[in-house]
Amino acid sequence: AFLPIFEAVCRCRQDPPQIVSSINSWSPAAYDLIGRNDLAELLSLRLSPMEPRPNPTSSSSDYSKIDELITSADNDKDGLLAIEEFSATIFPDDNRVREAARLLRSSRPIFLRVPRPVELSDHDYERKKQEKLSVLCHRSISLCLGRGMLTMGTHHALSAEQLVIPEIVLAGRVPPANGTLALDTSSYPPNFRVWPEFHNGVAAGLRLSSAMGAKNHERTITRTWIKYNKPVTPQQSDNAAGNNSSSQIPPNYAHGGFLMALGLRGHLSLLTATDLTDYLTQGTITTTVGIFLGMAANKRGTCDPATSKMLCLHIPSLLPSSFIPMELASTVQASAVAGIGLLYQGSSHRLMTEFLLNEIGKHPIKDQSNNDREGFSLLCGLSLGMVNLQKGTSTVCGLEDLRIEERLHKYISGGAEISDSRRQKGVTDAAISASHESGRNSRVYEANAINRDITAPGATVALGLIYIKSHNKSVATSLVLPDTHFQLDYVRPDLLALRVISRSLIFWNDVEPTPEWIDSMVPRVVKSSIEFMKNAARRAASFGQMDDHDQVYPEIYSGKGDATDFDPQAVRQAKSFIVAGACFSLGLRYAGTANRAAGSAIFERIIWFLELRDNKD
Repeated sequence: AFLPIFEAVCRCRQDPPQIVSSINSWSPAAYDLIGRNDLAELLSLRLSPMEPRPNPTSSSSDYSKIDELITSADNDKDGLLAIEEFSATIFPDDNRVREAARLLRSSRPIFLRVPRPVELSDHDYERKKQEKLSVLCHRSISLCLGRGMLTMGTHHALSAEQLVIPEIVLAGRVPPANGTLALDTSSYPPNFRVWPEFHNGVAAGLRLSSAMGAKNHERTITRTWIKYNKPVTPQQSDNAAGNNSSSQIPPNYAHGGFLMALGLRGHLSLLTATDLTDYLTQGTITTTVGIFLGMAANKRGTCDPATSKMLCLHIPSLLPSSFIPMELASTVQASAVAGIGLLYQGSSHRLMTEFLLNEIGKHPIKDQSNNDREGFSLLCGLSLGMVNLQKGTSTVCGLEDLRIEERLHKYISGGAEISDSRRQKGVTDAAISASHESGRNSRVYEANAINRDITAPGATVALGLIYIKSHNKSVATSLVLPDTHFQLDYVRPDLLALRVISRSLIFWNDVEPTPEWIDSMVPRVVKSSIEFMKNAARRAASFGQMDDHDQVYPEIYSGKGDATDFDPQAVRQAKSFIVAGACFSLGLRYAGTANRAAGSAIFERIIWFLELRDNKD
C-alpha cells in the first residue's frame, strides 16, 4: 500500500520543482520530506530577510549542473540505474544496493587519488599514477561477472532497439580538477582486451529475460532481433569501403559474449544452421566460443545431434584419420570440449566418456601447439564429470570396463602409464616405445609416465562431480590431503584447494557452516607447523622465554620426525589454499540459502586474508 507513496517521493527527489520564486515553490519542509535538504536550505536563505539574496545567475548555473548530473545518470548503459531506483523505492534508508551498483559500474572513469610527496618529481608522479591506475583497471575489467549476476533478467528488450553493451572505460578521474587520465597500454599485449570484452558482452546479454518465462505471443527476442544486433564484421566493412584501410571497423569481441548469454537465457536455439555457419566463418574467435558454449547451454542434457556434430568437428581427436588435420586455436578446442560436457550432461555417453578420459592424460603429438595443455586437460576432467554427473552411486551399464575410478586415481597420483592389463594382452615394451617414438614431440618429452601437473586438476574435479553427494569413503581416499612435510612438498598448493572442493562435493551433507569446519580441513602437519612458526616469532620477541602456547604440539619440540624441517613458505601457501578451497566449498553447499552462519564463517576468513595481504605475510 505504501509503494505508490515511496515511488512518488523518489520521483520528486530526482526532479523537484525549481525555486523560481517563493510563491510558486514548495516550502522548505516539503523539500526536507523528499530528501532534498540542499534545496530546503537554499529556499530558507531566500526567505530570510537578514541574509543577502543569492545571485540568480549562480542558482541557475547550479541547477544546470544538477540537470547535467541527472541527464548523465539517465544515460545508463550498465543497466544498474533501474535496480537502484527500485531498491530506493522499497528500501529508502538502505543504500547497500546503490553502493554495490557503484562498485560494479565499469562504464565510467575510475576515481584515482594518488598522494604526492614533496620530493617526488613530475615524471615519477605520472608513473606512480599509471601504476595505481593499472591496478584499478585490472579490477575494473573483472567487474562484469558481478554486474551480470546483479542485472540478470532486468531488461525488457524492444523489437526495434538494439541491446546496448557498455564500454569498459580504462581511464581514471583525478581530483581536484577531475581530469581524465587514460591508461597507458603500450606495455600490454595487443589482445589483452579480448576476453574482458567477451565477459562484458555476457554480462550485457544476461540482462535479457529468460525464454522459459515468456509466452510465444509475448516474445520480443526473435531470430530477426538477434540478427539485427549482429555487428558489422571487418570483411563487410572492407567490401563497403572499397578496401579502404582508413575506414576499417575493429573486431567486436563483446558480441561473442552476447551470443553466449543468449544461449544461457534460452534464445540462441532460434538461429538456423545457416546462421550459425555465418557466425562461425565470419566472426572472431570470441564469436566461435560464444556459439559453442551458448548452443551447448541452450541444448544442455539433450544430446542434440546437430549441436554435437558442430562441436565434434572442432575437436581433432574426434575426427576420422582420413580428415585433413586442421589448425585450430586451443581456445576453440577447449570451448568445444566444455560444450560436450554441457550437451551430454548426465547421459553417461560411452563414446564421450572414453574420449574425455583419454584426453585428460593425452601426450603431445608431434610438434602441434602445446599451448594451454593444463587448461584443456582441466576442461576434459570437468566435462567428464558433467557427462557422468552424480553417476557414482549407481553402476552404469557399459562403462565398467573403462575403470574410470582407477584411471582417475592414477592421473592424480602419477606414475607409469602402462597398466598390467595391457601387458597381459601381449603388448610388449618395445611395441609401446615404438608407438611413442612415432608420435614424439620434439619440445616436450614425457616418456611413458603420467605428468600429474597436467592431469591431476582435471581428474580431481571429475571425481568430485561423478561421486557428488555419494559419501563414498573409498573414492575420497584418492583426495586425502598430505599428512607429512615430505608428501606436502610433492603436491602443488592449488591442487590442495581442488582436493578440498572435491571432497566436499562427495561428503555433501557433512559440510557445516562453522569456522570449526573450515579449520578441520587443514591437516595437523600444517597446523603444527604454523603454530611452531608463531611460537618461534613469539619467543624471538620475548628473548627466548617459553610460554604456555609452546605445549600445544609437543611433538614439534621433541625433535621427532620432520616436524621442524620444513619450508615455511610452502606451509603458508598450503594453509591459504586449503582455507580458500574450504570457503569455496561452503559457498557451493549453501548457495542461494542466505545462511547467516555460512556467510559469517566466510567473511571471517576474508578478513584473515586481508590481514595477510596487509601484513605481507
